[in-house]
Amino acid sequence: MISCGCVGLNVGWSCSAKCKHCFYRRDARLGTWTNQYSFEKMKADIDKGKEQGCNRVTAIGEGEPMLNKDIKRVVEYCTSIGMATNIITTGVLPPSKYEDLFNVGLNHLQFSCHHLGDKFDEITELPGAYVKQRKTMDWCKSNNKPFRTNTTVQQLNYRDLETIVENLVAQKPFHISLLGFLPHYEWKSHSEEVIVHPAELRPHIEKSAQMVLDAGILLTIRYHPLCHLDPKYWPYVTNALYVVYDPMEWYYNVFTEDVGKMWDNAEHMRDSVCVKGEPCDSCAVKLHCGAWNKTNVEALSGAGLRAIKVEEVPSEYRSVLNVKGGIFDMSPTNHHTGIV
Repeated sequence: MISCGCVGLNVGWSCSAKCKHCFYRRDARLGTWTNQYSFEKMKADIDKGKEQGCNRVTAIGEGEPMLNKDIKRVVEYCTSIGMATNIITTGVLPPSKYEDLFNVGLNHLQFSCHHLGDKFDEITELPGAYVKQRKTMDWCKSNNKPFRTNTTVQQLNYRDLETIVENLVAQKPFHISLLGFLPHYEWKSHSEEVIVHPAELRPHIEKSAQMVLDAGILLTIRYHPLCHLDPKYWPYVTNALYVVYDPMEWYYNVFTEDVGKMWDNAEHMRDSVCVKGEPCDSCAVKLHCGAWNKTNVEALSGAGLRAIKVEEVPSEYRSVLNVKGGIFDMSPTNHHTGIV
């Protein structure tokens, strides 16, 4: 395992969308166009990350990073100090806006692709969003500009997940991430509005994951219990315990080259959000799954979690059952640099 060396850069609350699953959906600041972070603050966050050893930056919001008036200055600054940049975006601005950033050193884009057509517009509550996103994605594909995608799996899209992923695979991103919903912030008492029972989600995740792998595209399944997944897909799962080692994620002010301290950070991340006790404590792959989000488990009356027995573990994983990250390291995605 290699500690993730990416700065997660918040750029402000400006946003034209109001996604059904957004962490900040109930936060009054979301969509406030004047509440943007200054270039000086963002530069300080970038410098801090670089001092700690990070070599790249992902602009993550809270809102739409492309709407911060200084986003181009951010990309230019990162390029000048040798840090790669990625922007998570709805992709609804004109392609020329993104081209402008590629021209000053942007490494790649990450599109939030939560459905197709009118269903995407419904999830984002932004009329015409899908057509605009596809125009930008088509521009990237036609001009060989690298991009990856993330899809938050939820009540409004999980039955159509295979169709969504088939469509994304045809666009040829270099990485596809299937995200389980996390009930942070105001969501703790509303998670049942979004989450899907992992047993019900399983066939959709497995079929979609296989399409991605068959296409030779990097895959991440984020936040899914291993007891609700075919073992062949275990290496592609990133739960809370391994977030700080995921090259496609960003650091949470815990980046360090001290191996022991980094593992302490990973365990703290797990203990902060994951269910404790049985059946997970008796599970043969607890070191690799780390358990599932406790709020979701409670909302789903235990979520059907069960302890996997040693004899159920495929032979190719047996030798690393007691090795930290042993299964996680089997995924090619987790050996990626996070830079194209």
